[in-house]
Amino acid sequence: MSFLRGVCFAKQNSYDRAKECYMDAVRIDVQCFEAFDQLMKNCLLPPDEEWEFLESLDFDSITTNGTETAQEAAHFAKMLYTTRLSKYKNPA
Repeated sequence: MSFLRGVCFAKQNSYDRAKECYMDAVRIDVQCFEAFDQLMKNCLLPPDEEWEFLESLDFDSITTNGTETAQEAAHFAKMLYTTRLSKYKNPA
């Protein structure tokens, strides 16, 4: 629901409100990549804030059938999100 609210606010050019909704969506469900992607694609966070937000996410909340698989899924999700971050803060 937060993601859809963010989309509506973005369509109305209310990017500050859209940013908060997208961030809430990812905090509620860390696997909501669409919301995270909108944050990055629309440059709604400065580079420092992007990294802080990524570090604040609870990737360990990702559940699967096995413990080892859950750890792999959490690591994969974090790496996927990391690829979308601005390269200005930590250039390769």
